[in-house]
Amino acid sequence: MPSSVNRIVELVSKMPIGVRRPIIYNLLKTTIRYHADLVVKGEDNLKQRQGKPTIYIVNHLSNIDAPVIDMFLRPYKVTYVAGKKLQDVTVTKYIMETISTISINPGTPDKQAIKNCIELLKSGGSLVIFPEGTRSRVGGMSQAKKGFVLLARLSGAAIVPIGLEGTEILVPINDGNMGKELFNKATVKITFGEAFTLPDKRKVMVADYNRYAADYCMKKIAMNISPSYRGYYALETEEQHS
Repeated sequence: MPSSVNRIVELVSKMPIGVRRPIIYNLLKTTIRYHADLVVKGEDNLKQRQGKPTIYIVNHLSNIDAPVIDMFLRPYKVTYVAGKKLQDVTVTKYIMETISTISINPGTPDKQAIKNCIELLKSGGSLVIFPEGTRSRVGGMSQAKKGFVLLARLSGAAIVPIGLEGTEILVPINDGNMGKELFNKATVKITFGEAFTLPDKRKVMVADYNRYAADYCMKKIAMNISPSYRGYYALETEEQHS
């Protein structure tokens, strides 16, 4: 983040949550709009999900991904599934505080987090999940984790794919210190795809249905981003177009 953003976030972190949250949110939104040329497609697909439990799945490029898409998803009162490590860095901790989140331990069977997610969906809420589990270091998609499939199966919620491009330039990854990640000027493309449901398990003859379903869902994201961002899902996606 710009050094000025870091300083302001650290300064207001001492304030009560009800005071600091809108300050940080508005600062972040202003900073994103200043640095990013936002190109958005498919917003009508969001309007069709108003009031309906939905699982939004997104390719993951940067720590700024959630705040960027939240500028468009906020009216739909979504909750983000976020790794607990973001709570360990002052800047990311208070930035994530500006949006509704369920913290999870990535790569583990976090039963309490899963329970919270299912309860939210069954009560009519919606989730935003980054199925890859971590930010791409090469821009292209990596193979997804399978956990989100369980949430879709147990809740019956529809899924909406979101394709992101350019956020890895807007705020590049700094593996040495997440708190020192900086904004750059960038064109950021956001594509909201059409809602779909998981394939019928009874009609799919595979040994690992959850793996099949996870890849099926990720291909939906891949269809909404440029070929250079498809990574692991590039070949099969391109075959579908041929």
